[in-house]
Amino acid sequence: MGSVMNIILVIAVMLIGAIVFVVGHNMTQEMITPLKVELNQSNESVVALEKTEGVLGQLDYIFFAIYMGLVLFLIFSSFMADRHPALIWIGILVMIIAVIVSVPLSNAYQVFMAHMGSSSAFPITHYLMNNLPWLTALTGLICLGIMYAKIRMGGGGATTF
Repeated sequence: MGSVMNIILVIAVMLIGAIVFVVGHNMTQEMITPLKVELNQSNESVVALEKTEGVLGQLDYIFFAIYMGLVLFLIFSSFMADRHPALIWIGILVMIIAVIVSVPLSNAYQVFMAHMGSSSAFPITHYLMNNLPWLTALTGLICLGIMYAKIRMGGGGATTF
């Protein structure tokens, strides 16, 4: 789509993903310990639970990969979009609105984490969500820069390479 409005979608997906990962991690951690005690009669079940714990340790990196994928999607879609330079003011306004929207969502994550307990299991997720307004502004500036600063090729006597 190539719109700066997609940044708001990325913000919402990040908040939902972070909350789902934290809740899923806490629920699974609470279930694994009693299950290990109850299922100690079978070696296969204990091995499966230990593999589940190993996957839970990777959720932070998965969240970071999802975030980077969304940012790369925004950058590539901005590159593909063809906008008139006079519309940059609308893009700047939408970017400011996206930053304003990201502030309460970042605060909501902080309040959620305060009620859930420590965030030591997800340091990358915690960093990204605590700095969401800054990351939103940076991503928006990159997208606007790409969208409006790319060289137009062809037409009107332009030199082709």
